[in-house]
Amino acid sequence: MIRTKHILNGGLALVILGSVACLGFVGPVVPLAAAQEDKVEDVAQRLETIRIETEKILGALKNQLPRDDVHLKKLIDLQAESDKLRAEQMTRLLADLAAKLGDLKKDKNQTEAKLQEAFRDALKDAEVKIKRLEQKIPQLDLLAYERPKGKIVAVDAGQKTVRLNLGAADRVKPGLTFSVYGDGEYKSTVDRKASIEVVEVVGENKCRARVTELKNAVRHPLAVGDLLYNPAWTPGLRDRVAIVGVIDLDGDGRDDTAEFVKALERDGAIVDVWLDMQDLTLKGARKAISFQTNFLIVGDLPEAPADGKADDPRFERYVAVQRAANDLHDAALQKGLTVVNARRYLALTGMKVPKATEPKGKPK
Repeated sequence: MIRTKHILNGGLALVILGSVACLGFVGPVVPLAAAQEDKVEDVAQRLETIRIETEKILGALKNQLPRDDVHLKKLIDLQAESDKLRAEQMTRLLADLAAKLGDLKKDKNQTEAKLQEAFRDALKDAEVKIKRLEQKIPQLDLLAYERPKGKIVAVDAGQKTVRLNLGAADRVKPGLTFSVYGDGEYKSTVDRKASIEVVEVVGENKCRARVTELKNAVRHPLAVGDLLYNPAWTPGLRDRVAIVGVIDLDGDGRDDTAEFVKALERDGAIVDVWLDMQDLTLKGARKAISFQTNFLIVGDLPEAPADGKADDPRFERYVAVQRAANDLHDAALQKGLTVVNARRYLALTGMKVPKATEPKGKPK
């Protein structure tokens, strides 16, 4: 899937060049404009040189003739007429060259606009092709084979707290979360019946947890024997994950990836690598995906700015994010990781899933 992205991205230049060729551009506009500017300056310098030499010759002739000589008067009149003619010719020449230069600059702006439009169209076309290819490529979903990590052994009367068969021997710590399914009900694509969070470890195989979400307390109440799921946690072990994209934990449109990393580590998971969307650097325990990494969690990725130019900082950032995301995605597929959407992962681990995303604000 990602190799296809690389092929398409690598061929993007060919697509753009082909689009430019179809526009009928014969030659570069910028060098022509520069050449006209150089021509104006060269002509002006040559005329100035001729004027200086002419004045030297006329000056020498004046010194050899009497002031009242008729030839001197004709020479002076001829010089004045020559200066006037030269000035008129220079004015016409400069006006003509300026007009041509203006036309070239106009053509240059039109060419740049067409190139930018062709580039954006080629990029959008490549993105559409990539998405179509991704939909055709089957992927093994390890979450579909997720096993329960424990079960509920007691439920209080108000369904506010529960007791679990997990404790200190399983490396359970307060803050660990689980999604809850009835026995035989678990499917990675089905909504959980509840979510819980450990608040107290009371024994080697006992802990108390509070109910953080209950879908329907009447029709689908919590019950003894309900099973616990969290793909990021295994009793006595530490799962490893990688993260790319913006993780929004509370639906306010801001980047909470750093807080998400802390929450995973608090649950006992190891974050091998995550892309910091603030400075676009790779961080984490290994700063890379390894064969021991279990999941690649994918958050929201930015869209290409609709009106962005190739040298627009927003467009450059978009390209940098896509390149980094593609690299991590490619490494994940090569090493056999399960790639999972962030919202789905949050639901399966028992974390709070934001209901809606509001307009983007400033980074936290």
